[in-house]
Amino acid sequence: MLLSIVSRPLILKKLFGIQSGAEQASETATAAPSSQQGVSATANAGDSNNATLESIARELFPEWSAINVKSMAGRITGQLASRHKQYREMSKELKQTGGGADGNKEIPLFVPNNGPDHDTGERACNIWEDLNRRWCLFTTCHRLWVTCNSTIPSMTTTGVGPHG
Repeated sequence: MLLSIVSRPLILKKLFGIQSGAEQASETATAAPSSQQGVSATANAGDSNNATLESIARELFPEWSAINVKSMAGRITGQLASRHKQYREMSKELKQTGGGADGNKEIPLFVPNNGPDHDTGERACNIWEDLNRRWCLFTTCHRLWVTCNSTIPSMTTTGVGPHG
């Protein structure tokens, strides 16, 4: 339930800075779509992350949030951090290069955010199936976090100079 709420375009934009293509196009024309319920109706584009987390807490745990909404928002933050950490650990298997550039190995092991497609190699598909077998939330988390800056390792290149 938490990940389905976090998957809403306004929440993705607010918490992770992720915008869907449709939202980017309509951002200047309109505000949040009126068909979304719950958090999107109460979380405005100008709200802070804490206000967004508090509105998620009110939707998921209305009774507990009435008592202490900040505590429930903290629990949601912890749950998201835990799932993100587990996703990062498991997704390392998809971020390996394939073992070299010889003709017997597939390079790279990339899976798009919607899952394997016709361009995804057999080895990457097998790893994907194994990851989904081990953790049922992997597909949802992959769709959320594969393009986040905190998930993609930074690339470091070194120039080749006259001494190597």
